[in-house]
Amino acid sequence: MQKFKCYHPGVAVIGLTLLLAIIRPATCTQGTTSEPVLAQTHNLSKNRTLQKKPEPDQKAIFFGPYTNQTIEFFKNCNAELDVVWLGCRVCMVNIQPKHINIYLDDLWSNEIPEKIDPRSIFTAISIFGSAPKPHRPTRPPSLPTLARLLQTLSDVQVGMLFIESFPRQVEPLPTTTPPIHLHVTDMLSLRNVSPSFLEWFCGAVDLSKCEHGITVALAWCNTKSIACLDYLSIKALSGLSLIGLLSLKHLDCSLKKCTDANALLALYHLPKLSNVSMDQALAISETVWSALWIDVHIWNCVCCLVSGCISVKDQLVINVTQMEKLWEGVAGWKDPGLWGGCWW
Repeated sequence: MQKFKCYHPGVAVIGLTLLLAIIRPATCTQGTTSEPVLAQTHNLSKNRTLQKKPEPDQKAIFFGPYTNQTIEFFKNCNAELDVVWLGCRVCMVNIQPKHINIYLDDLWSNEIPEKIDPRSIFTAISIFGSAPKPHRPTRPPSLPTLARLLQTLSDVQVGMLFIESFPRQVEPLPTTTPPIHLHVTDMLSLRNVSPSFLEWFCGAVDLSKCEHGITVALAWCNTKSIACLDYLSIKALSGLSLIGLLSLKHLDCSLKKCTDANALLALYHLPKLSNVSMDQALAISETVWSALWIDVHIWNCVCCLVSGCISVKDQLVINVTQMEKLWEGVAGWKDPGLWGGCWW
């Protein structure tokens, strides 16, 4: 395990040529983000994926009043669940290891059962929104369908839930009262969603069922505010990933201190983010991160606010687009004693 305890990237300029593998220029555009960024943040590295995944010897098979309709629903979504035949009866395996993709374009609202078997444990589910396609029949509004689907999933445990491709909002936002209580154990990821969709989703979904810390990831959303993330009622974070929020100017959500041993933070490709509060800077600096992906101007801002260090024990990537960005926001860096405290 390698531990970085760094105060300011500017003090490492002399050794910059030796650090190109760590401090790398950004080449991110929507849909072409470098694979390592997405692998480490939205999909997570293999050793972090589903930290709370049950062991194989905890698997069981079952049959109940909702088993058949659960199997049939996912079959209609082109997702084959793991099942076991006992005589002429098909039983479900409680832990479903496959990553299941559900496309709302291919799903009618009345095809979604009100309830699926509550003993089901899904490793990962991705839900993709509607997109106009030629020669396709008219589909029902996607958000009411999504709301019904999320309500159906509220009775089961989902390790990682990915919500993707809701880039435009052209329909009235449905209301959900009471909120939809989801049991996500490891990660919630929203990618390529519109600001209005983000606001609706965070207001519609309640994650207070999650007793342990989870990672929240948001990427490629043109929102100017992430305050609505607080509406999710998350009790504890094991990681936060914000990537490609090109209009975001403030970290205006409450940044809880991560206590997870594998805590991850990504504040990456956020070109307009210029304001970090003292409380947020302290929350960042007081956490020992397993992995940190951060724009250099945000790094500078945090280090100057706390006049201290950020601790990273495994992986550090500082996103530098131009050499002059190394010193952006350094004005006011007054304590020369800190300069000798940086090592790599």
